[in-house]
Amino acid sequence: MTVAGSDKRQFKRRSLYYYLQVLDRKTGREIGRLVDIHVAGLLIISRQSFKQDQEIDLRISLDDEALRSLSGKLDVRAVAKWCKQDVNRDYYVTGLQFTEISPAQENIIEDLVRIIGFRK
Repeated sequence: MTVAGSDKRQFKRRSLYYYLQVLDRKTGREIGRLVDIHVAGLLIISRQSFKQDQEIDLRISLDDEALRSLSGKLDVRAVAKWCKQDVNRDYYVTGLQFTEISPAQENIIEDLVRIIGFRK
């Protein structure tokens, strides 16, 4: 099921206990840390800014001991919907929307939130 075009407000966003590493899949370079995630998109914090509508191939590292039941990575393609400077002026916060996710990727995201997400 592709949810990229869906209204993101129907999905509950969950903040995470850990700021997982987010890499540029093409270069392998770290571009930021995961702040929160849901099946339609994610929020990252980074030292770099992103342009609105910039497409990025992402890899979220799932190598933490708490995530041993998941595979070692989550590869997704996303587009930056907005980017603003954080309260800490050295960082930027960026909201990204998945362009398409597979059912398997959706399951990993749901498991990720279940394992390390805050319970609200």
